[in-house]
Order: sequence, then C-alpha cells, then structure tokens
Amino acid sequence: MNRLISCLIILLALNIPAYAEENPSKFPPLSWEPNIVTQLAKYTREKILPQAKLPNGSIVGPESNKEKQKPIIPPEFEQTIVDHAVFWNTVQWCGLSLKNANFEFLQDSNKWNRKQLAFIASLHGAATSLVKEQLQKKKACSEDFRNYLKKNYPETND
Repeated sequence: MNRLISCLIILLALNIPAYAEENPSKFPPLSWEPNIVTQLAKYTREKILPQAKLPNGSIVGPESNKEKQKPIIPPEFEQTIVDHAVFWNTVQWCGLSLKNANFEFLQDSNKWNRKQLAFIASLHGAATSLVKEQLQKKKACSEDFRNYLKKNYPETND
C-alpha cells in the first residue's frame, strides 16, 4: 500500500507524460526525458532509499549532509536504469519478451556498494511501478505498436 501511495505521489509530483490519448505520439514512449529521470532519481533517493533494505536486512537510513552532496551513482546510469524499466515493462505489456535479457548490469556487486545497489533497485522499482500504472490506463498494446517493437528492436520476440 505504501508503495502505491509513493508511486502516485511521484506521478503527480513529476508530471510524467501519460500514455493515454493526450500523448501526442502514436506509441508509448520507450524512454523518459532526462529531467523527469533526474526528478525521479531525486525523489527515490530522498523518500524511498532511506527505507530500503540492505541484503543483511538492515535499513539504509537517512543520508548525511556530506553524502547528499555527492551523486550516489552517475546520472547517466540513472537514465539507463529508468530507460531499462520503461522499455522492459512496455515490451512485456505488448506480450513480447527480450532475447537474452540481462539484468546483471543492474546488480553488479563488483561495481556498486550495497547502498548503491539498494538505490539502483529502488529507482528501477519506482520507474517500473510508474510505467505499469501508465500502461494500465491503456486498453491494450496495439498490433501496430507490437509490430513496431518487433521490427525496430530485434531483441524482442513472441
């Protein structure tokens, strides 16, 4: 329930473009604008990450002022995480799957510390929740969009 409320707050606060009829594009977006990703990452870091659980079961907790001054991960990777969530969930919504889907880059414990991994998982989860919320507003994936995905993204399959 708290996750749903958080997602609705994020959606309202960020003004993420809906996939419904008011969206001028013919198909749902497969990535979000960098300013939206930045806002979502900020919200995730401030509101969701402090409550996230680490692998040992402890809570991340609030960050110090010194920690808040530094990026938790590179901003370009925040975009990658959100784009992955948007694309993956949109593909699934259309009843497709990804060949050789690889999520390891999201959880590379050799590259990221436990707090960074918790942030990555939280950001991906927040983006996933928002994408699913938006896709549920549409009736179904159109055959045109499904064909577009299959044609333009060879990593998708039935």
